[in-house]
Amino acid sequence: MKAKIFGNDERMAALWQLMLDDETKNKKEIFVAAPQTSVDAAFVKKEILPCNSVFFYGKIDKGALKLLDGYPNFCMLSDEIFADQNASLTAIAALNILSDFKISPSDAKILIIGFGRIGVHLSKILWGLGAKYDVASTSSARQARAFANEVMSLGELDFSKYDVIINTAPVPIVAKPSATTLYIDLAGDYYKDINLMKNGSAYFGGLPAKCYPKSSAKLIYDFIKRSIK
Repeated sequence: MKAKIFGNDERMAALWQLMLDDETKNKKEIFVAAPQTSVDAAFVKKEILPCNSVFFYGKIDKGALKLLDGYPNFCMLSDEIFADQNASLTAIAALNILSDFKISPSDAKILIIGFGRIGVHLSKILWGLGAKYDVASTSSARQARAFANEVMSLGELDFSKYDVIINTAPVPIVAKPSATTLYIDLAGDYYKDINLMKNGSAYFGGLPAKCYPKSSAKLIYDFIKRSIK
């Protein structure tokens, strides 16, 4: 399958190999931007519009989207299947961080902030492990109560009592955990090496690409195949 991949991490390299191995004869070249890349108007004008291609992306600003009007394009993050599978990979990767700090979910006091897709997948995994955890959420409190030990709003929280805090909300939450608390913020824009962490806190955006590049690439590949068939 003829394709051009924008992005130089392991996931995008794995995606390029999947596309290369696909012998489908596509009429238009496939252009793919990494899901976490914010596509702007300048990029669209330079890389996309001059070519007879089909464009796949994750994030895009309004100006760029307007330029793509009438041009074949597909947003990965708007696809329910992709978004849910990516959230599942993110949840698995986030909980694997605990093992790097020799923390067992079944023995730790855990707080999940937010109960969207990632929060739901985290809850299901922790519930299956028999772990006890709390959830801070207002929009999905009823659903969260089916899994969590306790559900509360952010205003009611005492961050200091938790061994692990995982923020799944779309924006960083400024928590003030104790020195012994592991604070994992999935709203970050980048993955920070665990060895560089200070005071047990770090941003871990883009976990699937870092921890499971081949699986993450397969999610993008499957989305492309669903979209162009």
